[in-house]
Amino acid sequence: MLKYEKEKEKKAFKAMTFREKMTHIRNYYMLHIVAIIIVIAIAAWALNYYVINPPKTASLSIITMSDAGLNLDTTEFQQLLNEQLPELCTERQEVQVQAMSMINDDYQTGYYNSQKLVALVASQSVDLLIGPLELMESYAGADYFYHLDEFFTEEELSTMETVSCEIAEETDEFGRVTSASGPYPLLISVGNPEILQSQFGTNQELYIGIEGNAPNPESVKIFIEYLLNMQ
Repeated sequence: MLKYEKEKEKKAFKAMTFREKMTHIRNYYMLHIVAIIIVIAIAAWALNYYVINPPKTASLSIITMSDAGLNLDTTEFQQLLNEQLPELCTERQEVQVQAMSMINDDYQTGYYNSQKLVALVASQSVDLLIGPLELMESYAGADYFYHLDEFFTEEELSTMETVSCEIAEETDEFGRVTSASGPYPLLISVGNPEILQSQFGTNQELYIGIEGNAPNPESVKIFIEYLLNMQ
């Protein structure tokens, strides 16, 4: 826009009534105003989310899983764990729990959750799994878990009831195991402690497997000691 045109527009704008000025602004500058508001809103959200009130990271990441009954709402369970384990709950970190149903239904829930679990494990976002024996043995056989005799000292291990499993080394075209190694101590029996009954009910004997690439091994030990002390 040339200089004289700008001057002409300024004079015309000054001569307008208040209502005409508002209409002019709305017609010619509304998109700019909306864009500025959106940018300010995004900047405010980012400042709050990343600087002022960032989300807590996981001091311990637990996945509860079952192909039978399972409470998918982990809110109260997670809150209780953070109350019971204050050393794992700080201003920046907390115990985090996810529930995964592995039931084979018409919606292929088990299949989709198993794929999700693979992604979480690969990204080192899981410390341990809790579930019934048959399901946990299937993941133990797929080499998901730490060998317990490498994770705990001999003295620590002597206080636990463990389950040894074979690890599949080779399978045929139908997925059947043709060669396996082991057995190795891979699972810890924790029974059915009261704190887990809100998630699994009272009829499931539960076992823990520690992920081979668990990001918070010391927190895992604290949690397992806490559960074993409840027996």
